Amino acid sequence: MVLKFKLFTEERLVIRMPGGAPGSSISTTNSSPVDEAVTAWFRETGRRFVACSPPTVHTQWVDQEMTRQLMLIAVLVTYQEPE
Repeated sequence: MVLKFKLFTEERLVIRMPGGAPGSSISTTNSSPVDEAVTAWFRETGRRFVACSPPTVHTQWVDQEMTRQLMLIAVLVTYQEPE
């Protein structure tokens, strides 16, 4: 049994207005949510799911005012080729 791995990522930009209350931020993304991307990839390719890592989340402020935050979400999937 040969196991293979694929990394799926999602990028989000979280925008908070200066002086805004916690939780009042707006989240935008230019990619599919990671769970939807994984599901679609398995449906399209016919590969067999073996395991999935827990999501890893990295955040980074991208401006001095701390109103824009980049969020990277990653999941590593273990799979097998169809027989």
